[in-house]
Amino acid sequence: MSKYFHQVILVLLCLFMGAAVPKESTFYLLTLTGAGSQSDTAARYFAPLLETHLGQPVVVMNVPGGEGLVGMRTFMGMGEGCEAMMVGSAAVLFAGLHPEKAGFDAMEQFVPIHGLSNNHSLIVVNAALPIHSLADLVKYHGKEQRLVAGSISPQTTTSLGMLDKSLRIQSDIVNYKQSSQMAVDLAGGRLDYSIVLSGTTGVQGLLDSGKLRAIAVVGNKRISAYPDVATIREQGYTPPEVFYWSSFFANKHASPACRKRLEGVVAQTLNSELGERYAQLPGNPQRFVVGSAQMTELLRKQLKLLQSLDVK
Repeated sequence: MSKYFHQVILVLLCLFMGAAVPKESTFYLLTLTGAGSQSDTAARYFAPLLETHLGQPVVVMNVPGGEGLVGMRTFMGMGEGCEAMMVGSAAVLFAGLHPEKAGFDAMEQFVPIHGLSNNHSLIVVNAALPIHSLADLVKYHGKEQRLVAGSISPQTTTSLGMLDKSLRIQSDIVNYKQSSQMAVDLAGGRLDYSIVLSGTTGVQGLLDSGKLRAIAVVGNKRISAYPDVATIREQGYTPPEVFYWSSFFANKHASPACRKRLEGVVAQTLNSELGERYAQLPGNPQRFVVGSAQMTELLRKQLKLLQSLDVK
């Protein structure tokens, strides 16, 4: 298909999604999630900073659906130039795990440009339960024999499975499309626990009100917003692999010169004074200051891990 056909489709998609229609000189960021998500928040925070370094307007487009596949397919048809990046997550990794299901090889189609955000995640429980630590969760499992955990993505489901093995417990997984509904069910007692991103819409308010309780940080260090919540490793257990990163990606057709330019622009943006303030947002998100080569290596490592776990 011609570049002009793709531009017509893009304009129609923008109008349908309620997003601004990009002009010829506009650079745009396509996210795989809806408004208010962690990736969307990061994209909208850094968009005006990128404008400064790119020297052109930056528009954020939300194209959710199909666990990221709708947005990925849209990005594949957005031309071969240097006028766009995709704000991708581990959804790219999981799409690459089974290219026959996705209809394309995400690991070949998208090239990591630079890391964006590496979000903190927490293990949270219903505050009415007698669970204040991972040891309490294991003890509660011994009484109940089986727990019920909530998940909003394949990434979360995989991390929950790895956590079960580390804690030597068994959990039934209930899948949700929205973190807000999962949080309501968790606070209402229909779930025992879950792994959530710090600052997630719907979860943060329930944590602040005391209806949910954070019992562990999934990561290597504590979160300043929850200084009294110990990490999984501090509590004597092996933490699961974390799949809660986001990264800028380019289309594979982008030239090496384009990729190098974009990597430099993103690095400059993230390392600016305003870029460093990103960690002051709710949930204390972390900038993921890693370049293209490091992101590529991370994807290869995590893909190999998922293949060894035989993730479906």
